[in-house]
Amino acid sequence: MQDEEEDEDDDEDRQRWREEMEARPPGLGAQTVGAISACFSRQSHVTTGSLSHVTTGSLSHVTTGSLSHVTIGSLSHVTTGSLSHVTTGSLSHITIGSLSHVTTGSLSHITTGSLSHVKIGSLSHVTIGSLSHVTTGSLSHVRIGSLSHVTIGSLSHVTTGSLSHVTTGSLSHVTTGSLSHVTTGSLSHVTTGSLSHVTTGSLSHVRIGSLSHVRIGSLSHVTTGSLSHVTTGSLSHVTTGSLSHVTTGSLSHVTTGSLSNVPTGSLSHVTIGSLSHVTTGSLSHVTTGILSHVTIGSLSHVTTGSLSHVTTGSLSHVTIGSLSHVTTGSLSHVTTGSLSHVTIGSLSHVTTGSLSHVTIGSLSHVTTGSLSHVTIGSLSHVTTGSLSHVTTGSLSHVKIGSLSHVTIGSLSHITTGSLSHVTTGSLSHVTIGSLSHVTTGSLSHVTIGSLSHVTTGSLSHVTTGSLSHVTTGSLSHVTIGSLSHVTTGSLSHVTIGSLSHVTTGSLSHVTTGSLSHVTTGSLSHVTTGTLLSRI
Repeated sequence: MQDEEEDEDDDEDRQRWREEMEARPPGLGAQTVGAISACFSRQSHVTTGSLSHVTTGSLSHVTTGSLSHVTIGSLSHVTTGSLSHVTTGSLSHITIGSLSHVTTGSLSHITTGSLSHVKIGSLSHVTIGSLSHVTTGSLSHVRIGSLSHVTIGSLSHVTTGSLSHVTTGSLSHVTTGSLSHVTTGSLSHVTTGSLSHVTTGSLSHVRIGSLSHVRIGSLSHVTTGSLSHVTTGSLSHVTTGSLSHVTTGSLSHVTTGSLSNVPTGSLSHVTIGSLSHVTTGSLSHVTTGILSHVTIGSLSHVTTGSLSHVTTGSLSHVTIGSLSHVTTGSLSHVTTGSLSHVTIGSLSHVTTGSLSHVTIGSLSHVTTGSLSHVTIGSLSHVTTGSLSHVTTGSLSHVKIGSLSHVTIGSLSHITTGSLSHVTTGSLSHVTIGSLSHVTTGSLSHVTIGSLSHVTTGSLSHVTTGSLSHVTTGSLSHVTIGSLSHVTTGSLSHVTIGSLSHVTTGSLSHVTTGSLSHVTTGSLSHVTTGTLLSRI
């Protein structure tokens, strides 16, 4: 009986409200309402005209039931005070016109049920205060128009359910404060337009569920603060347009799930701060466009899963800081375009899995710092273009697995520092183009496995430092082109296995230092060209 009486009261309230609305002209203008604290029951099939120059005070402890089939016209010059302890039920079939010059105070302890079939027009010059302890249910079939000159304060303890079939227009001049303890459910079939002049503060303790069929337009002049303790689920069929003038702060304790079928457009003038304790799952069918003027800070304790069918365009003017404790899984069917003016800092404790069917374009003006405790798995069917003006620092405690079917283009103006405690596995079917103006520092405690079917082009102006405690396995079917102006330092404690079917071209202006404790195995079918000048 009591419920029936409440329903009758609700019907009377609705009838009275309709009569008042019908008596008013469509749209509200210059309305001012004081602070509101109230409770409303379920609202269905509610329609209002446009709202202009409407001001309300703060809203506190407001509760509404579910809203269904609610339509509101455009909102212009609307100002509301802070909202605190506001609770609404589920929202279904809600339509709102465009929002212009809308300002709200801070939002605290806001809770809404699930949102379904919600449509909002474009947002322009919208300002929202800070959001704290805001919770929404799942979002499904939500459409928002373009956003321009939108400003949101800091977000803290914000939680949303899963997002499905959510679409937003382009975002321009959008600014948000720092994000802390923000959690969203999985994202599926989410589409956003291009982003331009978008700025966000630092992100801390942010969690996002898995992303599937997510599309983002091009990003231009996008800036984010530092990211700390950010976690995302797996990414599948995620597409982003080109990135231009994008800047992110340092990343710390960032974790993402596996990436599958993720294409991104070209990257230009992209800057990323240092990465620390970053972990990503396996990458499969990941594609990026050309990279130009990309800068990344130092990488420390970065781990990625295996990479399969990963393709990147050419890299130009790319700079990466030092790498420390970086680990990647195996690489399979990885292709990169040409590399030009690429600079990498020192590498320490870097480990990669085996490389299979990896292709790299030509390398020009590539510089790396010293390499220490670097480990690479076996290489199979690896191809690189020509190398020109490549410089690396000293190599220490570097380990490479066996090399099979590896092809390298010509090498020109290559310089490496001293090599110490470098180990490679056996080499089989390895082909290198001609070597010109190649210089290496001294070699100490270098070990190479057996060489089989190894072919190099001619060597010209090649200089190596002294060789000490260098060991190579047996050489079989090894072919070297002509040698001209080749100089090596003194050889001490050098050991070479047996030589079989080894062929070299003519030797001219070849110089070696003193030989001490040099040992070679048996020689069979060894052929050298003419010898000119002093050897």
